[in-house]
Amino acid sequence: MPRPALCRVRARRGGAAARGQWRRQVKYASGLDLLRQTPEFVAEVRTKRLDGEFRGAYRYLEILYGGRNPYMEAIERNVEYLRQILRSENWKLLRRNPPSSPPPTRR
Repeated sequence: MPRPALCRVRARRGGAAARGQWRRQVKYASGLDLLRQTPEFVAEVRTKRLDGEFRGAYRYLEILYGGRNPYMEAIERNVEYLRQILRSENWKLLRRNPPSSPPPTRR
């Protein structure tokens, strides 16, 4: 099963497979277990980091986008997509091609 980008980010932060400074403790029983725990992880990060440590600075985007927050919308969209995959168990959906950027406009 491929590892989506969010899983790679979690792995780089040091919490994906083990916790503890010197002894290894397995935190996830499998790749599927990691995927199942990801929505809760995202919610924790939002609460602790985005709302806590960064004091909700992401909300400043709402002024620029007429009350919308494309940053949070993208996170919520990705978590919902993961939930869909978990419900359907269609693991092929984990392989996605990112949307391409629109071509630059000429002046």
